[in-house]
Amino acid sequence: MNRFKKESFSGWEGKTQRGNILLKGSGHQWGTTLIYLQHKVNFALNQNNKKMKKVSIEPFTVIGIAVRTTNENGQAAKEIGELWARFMNENVLDAIPNKIDSTVYSLYTDYDGDHTQPYTAILGCQVTNVNSIPLGMVGKSVSGGNYVKTTARGDLTKGFIANEWSKIWKMDLERTYTADFEVFGEKAQNPTDAEIDFFIAVK
Repeated sequence: MNRFKKESFSGWEGKTQRGNILLKGSGHQWGTTLIYLQHKVNFALNQNNKKMKKVSIEPFTVIGIAVRTTNENGQAAKEIGELWARFMNENVLDAIPNKIDSTVYSLYTDYDGDHTQPYTAILGCQVTNVNSIPLGMVGKSVSGGNYVKTTARGDLTKGFIANEWSKIWKMDLERTYTADFEVFGEKAQNPTDAEIDFFIAVK
């Protein structure tokens, strides 16, 4: 069976294979090249969108440590990395009171606007209540609601999380920027081959 499908686009011919246009003698090099590149981008975004699953999240509360940061000039990657180092070195997990379990949440909330503006990052765990918040920690209630969920696997030591968010930023999602988060469960124990769930709040 021929995997190629022949297509015609306003005076030039092309073939597609898995969404990539293969140019075939047209004379409109720049135009066809731009269409080729756009088609590749759209194909990649569509593949990512296929991994998205709509879910409803119940309200929950976390206690953890926080930093106010921004994605500009790589600041968030540096400061959230430092927050993780503090989380591990200071045994924050063991110090969180009333936690439901040891699943770690990386929460992004209190956005000034969208992902290009300042927001608060919190590393912590779900808790039953915030009656007792240790010095140096914060409590945050998440109202829940409509989310899209995607799961990805990668090397946490090589910018895997930041790369995944770069993909999410390019997706056509009706985001609310209330509280987005990642979940680090049992499948995230191996830092070089971790499976992480990403949850993005949407309308």
